[in-house]
Amino acid sequence: MKLKKIQIYGFGKWIDQSWDLSEEPLSLFVGHNESGKSTLMAFIHAIFFGFPSKRENQYLPRDSNKYGGTLIIDLYPYENLSIQRVGGRRQKGHVTIHYPDGRTGDEQDLHTLLKGLDVNTFKGIFHFDLDGLQEMKGMTPKELNRYLYDAGMTGASKLASLEKSIEQMSDRLFKPRGKKTEINDLANQLNELKQSLQKWEDQLNNYGEIQASVREIEQTLVHMNHEQKKIQQQLRKLDKRMSLSKVANDWNALKQQIDSQENIERFPLNGVDRLDQLNELLAEKGAKRLHEKEKIQEKYNELELLVTEFLDEQTAMNLNMTVEQLPLYKNWQDEEIQLSFKEGELVKQQKFIEEEWVPYTKNEFHKANIHGFIIDKYEQLKEKWQLLCRQEESLTEEKNRYNREKTVIEQQLEYEKEHLLSAEDEREYEQSLLHHGNEKIIKKEKEMLIEQQAWIKKDKERLESSIKSKMNGLYSFMLVIAMLAVYQILVSDYALLIFLFISSVILLFFIRKTRVDHKRETEKLEAEDKEKKDRIREFSMEEAGTVNVVQLEQILRQNQERKIQVDVKTQKITSIRQQMAQWEEDRNQLLKEWTSFHDHMAAWTEEASLPSDKEVMFYGRFLSSIKEWKQINRECLTIIEKRSALQKKMTEYENSVYSLSTKCQVNVPIEATVEEQVRALKQLMKSKMEMEEEKRRLNDQVALSEDVLLQTEQELKQIKRQKQELLAYAEVEHEETFRSKAEQFAEQQRMTGRLREWDLQMMAIIPDKMERDKMIQEIFSREMDEELEQDQLNERLNQIEQQKNELLTSLSHEKLELKQLEEEGTYEEQLQRFMTRKEKLNNLVKQWAVFKTSEYMIQKVKAIYEKERQPKVMKKAQEIFSKLTEAKYPYLFAPLGEERFLVERNDGQRFEPNKLSRGTCELLYLSIRLSLAIEDSTKWNFPLFMDETLVNMDKQRRGAVLDYLHEVSRKRQILFFTCHDHIKDEVDRTKLGVITHVITP
Repeated sequence: MKLKKIQIYGFGKWIDQSWDLSEEPLSLFVGHNESGKSTLMAFIHAIFFGFPSKRENQYLPRDSNKYGGTLIIDLYPYENLSIQRVGGRRQKGHVTIHYPDGRTGDEQDLHTLLKGLDVNTFKGIFHFDLDGLQEMKGMTPKELNRYLYDAGMTGASKLASLEKSIEQMSDRLFKPRGKKTEINDLANQLNELKQSLQKWEDQLNNYGEIQASVREIEQTLVHMNHEQKKIQQQLRKLDKRMSLSKVANDWNALKQQIDSQENIERFPLNGVDRLDQLNELLAEKGAKRLHEKEKIQEKYNELELLVTEFLDEQTAMNLNMTVEQLPLYKNWQDEEIQLSFKEGELVKQQKFIEEEWVPYTKNEFHKANIHGFIIDKYEQLKEKWQLLCRQEESLTEEKNRYNREKTVIEQQLEYEKEHLLSAEDEREYEQSLLHHGNEKIIKKEKEMLIEQQAWIKKDKERLESSIKSKMNGLYSFMLVIAMLAVYQILVSDYALLIFLFISSVILLFFIRKTRVDHKRETEKLEAEDKEKKDRIREFSMEEAGTVNVVQLEQILRQNQERKIQVDVKTQKITSIRQQMAQWEEDRNQLLKEWTSFHDHMAAWTEEASLPSDKEVMFYGRFLSSIKEWKQINRECLTIIEKRSALQKKMTEYENSVYSLSTKCQVNVPIEATVEEQVRALKQLMKSKMEMEEEKRRLNDQVALSEDVLLQTEQELKQIKRQKQELLAYAEVEHEETFRSKAEQFAEQQRMTGRLREWDLQMMAIIPDKMERDKMIQEIFSREMDEELEQDQLNERLNQIEQQKNELLTSLSHEKLELKQLEEEGTYEEQLQRFMTRKEKLNNLVKQWAVFKTSEYMIQKVKAIYEKERQPKVMKKAQEIFSKLTEAKYPYLFAPLGEERFLVERNDGQRFEPNKLSRGTCELLYLSIRLSLAIEDSTKWNFPLFMDETLVNMDKQRRGAVLDYLHEVSRKRQILFFTCHDHIKDEVDRTKLGVITHVITP
């Protein structure tokens, strides 16, 4: 299987995201923590095996309603098979498989395609994560060996965990010598219950007699309780009669007294208090009226003493405005000082510019015309000058190139001509060829080769000298460009700086081209030199003999080629001479353009009123300085205008202050400043306003006092009217009569209240009215000795209480015997408890048998694994572990039936895993997991998912693991997840076929 594309509609943080995995078999996903690597891994799990349950993290997207996505895979015999899973009514979601031929499939088809692979098997075999490595921390030697052994079976510790869990549950149920297990405990309880049942059977005969005695005593107690309640009721009734008798007698005497007095039917409520309050209010209001009259008279006296001369409205307005403008006047002063300082700074800048361009005077700066069209025209002239310079440089370089080419070709032509065979030699070679060779030809050819070799050596020396001089010239020109660039940066002329940058780029390109050409020519000469040496060596070996036919033919063929080369070189020289003639014409045309340029430059300098006969770049700097000088000059004029306006405003303000001081007769010294005059005016205005405010305040107080006086007189009238109404309601005319009648009414109310209180006491004693009236009538009609009757009833009550205590003592003794018989329940309860525990024991025994059977089955599975599957897995794990440790540990053993590993070092020593270092132990774990995944490829050729499996390894072993993963990836797709940049860098440096996906948060 190969994952070709991941398309996420919505899953966790990923919304509408896709990854293409079709290019390389090894894909590296790099991202920091919280970037979404784990979410991507969970998405792949979810597409294959269903979405997580609600108890787990379901990765529901926050910003989208779409939930799910698509995986496109190659799975034999299908290509581009699409598996889509989206949210639906089922917890696992709705899955749709799209086959290449257009068919669709469902969950059952996916299960068939995966060949029954479930999520636990997938994670145990094909998913490598850091959790498997972290679990090895803190393990005991036995646990570590068991963990690695189990990893070789299922890829994880699930089988060992299951076996250990079953063993623990089995031991928790029963141990042969255990005391606290459930089965042992239940067996002990059953023995105890059996003994208890036997004891119960012996005691059942006495149980009936005791119960009969208890019932008889309880009936007697019921009769005595009934009699006790009856006596208690009589006592309570007697207590009520005794309590009611005292209250009823007092109530009757008071009622007779009330009936004998005169009844006052009407009197004001709290009349005396209300009369006293009204008298106090009359006295208070009278005193207040007198006080307000005196206060009004005092205010009138103060107003008569207060005489104020007020300012007219216009003067007050001008005075107020002048005071408010004082901060503005100070700001004008500060601003004038700042402008004066700025003007001085600008003048200094102008002088600095003028000194920089000595001998040019200020008048020349004024006369200079730097309008926009002048500057534009200068830029055009500068561009024209730069173009002409480039053309001139190009023509110079072109001429040099023509001269070099002409020199080289002429030398080559001369060489070819020198080494051409003469007509006689040619005929002689032809005759020698006819007569199968001649010794003289071989000797002459050897001499020619030696001469050619010497010429090649000279040509190499000439070429080295030429390239050295050429490179020195180019480097010198490059240095000049660099110095000009630095200067232009200082003067801020960026246009020329750009031109210099382009020129330097062209020059660097030309330098590189020259070096490449030189290298090519050198290699060509060295090849020719080697060829000549080989031929000389051949001629030296055959010098004693005759030249064979092949050599003669080769000499004649080379001579014919030289003739052709002579013709070609001659034609090239003719072409170069024609090109040089064209160069002369181009040079003349360039001279004409230079003349035209100088004419335009002179006209421009005259139009701009600038000095002539200067360099083009001079005018650029000069124009910048003139522009800056004129800008400073304009700023100076603006500042002078502002200072004049400010001085005018300050003078007007000072005159207005002096005028107001004179008009208001402010007493200040003649030499006083404007601020002092304004302060004096402000003080005058303040004193006038305070006097006016004081008069207004007194008038307000008088008005307020008059209102208070009027209100007080009205309140006096109201109080007097209320007093008359109070006396009239009591039907009296004088206060003395009112107070006497009030005392009589209060006494009458007191006796009535006391009578009502006794009524309430009698109601509390006997709430029922008929019963209460009946008992009162009995009290008034007949007399009885209530205390004697009470003593008799109490004596009988004590006798009953004593008899009850004796019966209760006997009852408790009988019940204690019953309790001893019933302390563990009835016989039926004990029997039911015995049967329940017996049934529970049978169930636990069945569970224990199931656990023991499971242990036996796991042992059988391990035995089958050791015989059938383990040898292949261990052989592959040994190969991988040896390769990853660079053959330091070449052998790996798993003794049959012992459920442990042994590792053999290259010196023959053997170790258990707990004796290895942490990193080596992790390599062993990884080797076992990889071997299991590779051996399972026959059934499930699933991609390998590796999540941070290299984080605890050193660089060397990481490199070994990466090399092996690259080897595995040739047959198996691998997806590697990491958050460490150094692992990404190491993968990049290996230059393996890896495609990297950078995941950003």
